[in-house]
Amino acid sequence: MKTNKIILSAVLLIFSASLFTSCKKKAEEEAVPAATPATAPAYTFTNSTAFGAFVAVKTVTYQTLPVVGLLPIEINTAVGGFFTTAGATSYVNGGAVTCESKSLTVQTNGAYLFSPSATETIDFSGGTDWTIAGNSGNSIPAFNYSTGSSIPTYSGIVNSSIPTTVTRASGLTIALGSANVSGSPDSIFVTVSSGNGSVQKLVAGNASNCVFSASELAALDASSGETGLLQVAPLKYYSTTQSGKKYYFIDEAAYSKFVTVN
Repeated sequence: MKTNKIILSAVLLIFSASLFTSCKKKAEEEAVPAATPATAPAYTFTNSTAFGAFVAVKTVTYQTLPVVGLLPIEINTAVGGFFTTAGATSYVNGGAVTCESKSLTVQTNGAYLFSPSATETIDFSGGTDWTIAGNSGNSIPAFNYSTGSSIPTYSGIVNSSIPTTVTRASGLTIALGSANVSGSPDSIFVTVSSGNGSVQKLVAGNASNCVFSASELAALDASSGETGLLQVAPLKYYSTTQSGKKYYFIDEAAYSKFVTVN
């Protein structure tokens, strides 16, 4: 887990607040697939050497339907930004940016975002390819970068490694390991949320389990069998130095399942 190089804290990317529509559903609503995925985990990227960071985000939200069983809803996107100085949290324009040939749009805060739609998303079936046009006025070079590897995956939801009910007083253990995780991630974020409460842990990519204690789960809302969300997000980090500046690229997959929290 490269925590010495990349720190990801609870609150995926400071520039992704508008990435997804929050999807809190009561149990009686769950028979209808969500139009949008549940909110992706929020992690702040901070690194004292980074002049930019870009993230390919694959989100897969599972819902249980009568007869059909588990139904995956996949929506993919990409976000990123060029920092004013190394390690900063404000942005400058770095020219046109594409991920897998899909153009990212500059947001009002200077960050870049690809907004998926019903007719257009990003295909992350192979390595993630980025193109940076550059901006000489902001001393940002033009370059291409490819991660060369597929985004890490988590199969624990399909393998029934994630429960349908989370009982706060009993704690929670989420099975990871090679039986559920592939693609050699550097880190894995595990998040449990319900109501206004959320708990999150970052574990090493080769961790066997992620364990939440009863005291940690006490932060979750459990009123009237609250419908919550359990999410496992493996990440793999890459970096490249261009014209003396370091840029980071992250491949992330967020697998989510609605659960009942008691």
